[in-house]
Formats: sequence, structure tokens, C-alpha cells
Amino acid sequence: KMYLHSVQSYLWNRMASFRLNQNRISAQFGDLVFVEKCGIENGTDSAVEDGVVDTEKEFEEIEKNDDLKHSVHVVTEEEEKKKVYGIEKVVLPMIGYGTEFPKGELGVFVENLMKEHGFDLRIKTSITDEYGLKGSYRRLIAFPKNVEYEIKSYKTEDEKVVTTELETLLDSVESKTNGMDKNCAEQEDNDRELQTLEPIHSESEIDDAKLEIKHALVVSFTLKAAQYATMFLRELTKHDSSVAAQKLLQSKTHGSPRALQ
Repeated sequence: KMYLHSVQSYLWNRMASFRLNQNRISAQFGDLVFVEKCGIENGTDSAVEDGVVDTEKEFEEIEKNDDLKHSVHVVTEEEEKKKVYGIEKVVLPMIGYGTEFPKGELGVFVENLMKEHGFDLRIKTSITDEYGLKGSYRRLIAFPKNVEYEIKSYKTEDEKVVTTELETLLDSVESKTNGMDKNCAEQEDNDRELQTLEPIHSESEIDDAKLEIKHALVVSFTLKAAQYATMFLRELTKHDSSVAAQKLLQSKTHGSPRALQ
């Protein structure tokens, strides 16, 4: 089942690359968009803008809809000319026997791709039914939330600039465990005594002081399921995220692990 779903993901990624390479910022003929006719009951919070569902809650409700093919609208040539829908409204199918298929150039592209590999996930068979290959939809473009950034300084490549969630959790547990320990008071007294002593610098510390100060950009953000941080960072930095590019970057920095972060 995992391999079959990976085929769906492969097709989705190829469609996304093809569609974005067309450099069109509005929906074009053949694109799929979610629309009000998807079966959402009237009377709910009106989050339908220009006839297109725009909230995550309703988006999730649509994906639960048994009739996936009627959950989407195929953009017409007239709508393309009038630029009715922006590209942020476009969805792509995780192709299955229950999803609508894009038309136009994108539809031709993915159909030829499936022929090239000798399969068609649109056909309902005992295998596609057994393994749940009904399909679903994913937005072509997603926007991260809670985006924050911070510039931090460091000198060596192995110097820590961020603390992982696991380290934070372990520190919290350790702090609570030792909070009432009598040794804490004794340790504080020892620390005060040490602070009065003349600092002693090792050779490594002296060498470290001579190192050039570098700067790191630390970014935090929130993404939803099926949205990947690597893709967000690629778009943010405009840097090639392929394995070959990362290996080249690593070799240029003498094998520094930070090149892969």
C-alpha cells in the first residue's frame, strides 16, 4: 500500500512542477478549484470567496465528501480570460478512481506520464479499491503560519545555534526533578565562589576568540499535514534542494554538517 500511495505522490509532484513552470499566477483552463457546489450546507460561516472554498475546515469537509468528482470545478477558457481564480485557489489531485482529472495542458502532461509508466490510477480495479486509492486533493500553493526569524551569531561549524524540542523537554524534566534538591543551594554557593576566581583561558578558548564571527538565520513556522519544511525553505532561500546540489554544497564547505541543514 505504501508503494501505491508513493506513486500518487510522485504524480502529484510532477504535476505541481509542470504547473508552476508555466509561470501563470491565475488559474488557467483545465485547472481544478474547489467550489461552493461541493455539498457544504448553506448557513455555515460564509468563507466562500468568489465561489471558491477558502477555509481549512471546509477544505477538510470536502475531502471527506464521498463524491470527490463533484467537489471540484474545472476552470473554463472564459474563466481563464477573466482571471476569476488566483493560483492559490488551484488544487491538484492525488489521482485515484474517485477524483476529477485536470484538463488542458496539465491533463495531457499527466496522462502521457501515466502511459509512459504503464498504469492508470483513474481506473477502479480490485487492487485500487482494496488499497484505498480513491484519491484526494491538495492545494498547489500553501502558506506557512506563525513565521518568525532570528539572527544568531556563531564562530565554529559545530556550535549549537538552536535547541531541539527534545533537549528543551529533557531540560524541563531535569529542572523539575532537581528543583527541590538540597544540592541546588550548595551548587549556587560554589558558583559564587568560582565567579570570584581569576578566569583561566585554555589555548582552544584563545584560538576561538580569534575566529571570525558568522551569522545564522533561524526560522520557525507552522505547516499543515502533507506540507514540507524543505519545500518552504527552498522557496525562501531560492536554493536548489536536490541531493546533488546539497552534496556539492557540502563538498565546498569541507564536509560541514551545517551545509545540509
